[in-house]
Amino acid sequence: MPKHILEEKRYKYDLTNWKDLYKMKDEFGVTISNLVHRLKSLNWIVHDPNSKQIYLGEAVPSRKKE
Repeated sequence: MPKHILEEKRYKYDLTNWKDLYKMKDEFGVTISNLVHRLKSLNWIVHDPNSKQIYLGEAVPSRKKE
């Protein structure tokens, strides 16, 4: 999942919402584990594997100004 493609698609989804992450993984044709790992590696999300809560990371792109 190239970063520039994730940046384009990121605006369609709430990265803190599991339902949106499952939609996103379907769009990319990857597993949820792979998607979560990639988003964590970009520091877009923070996820504690012991809980279901997801938080936005420090490097998450902000919404584009219209």
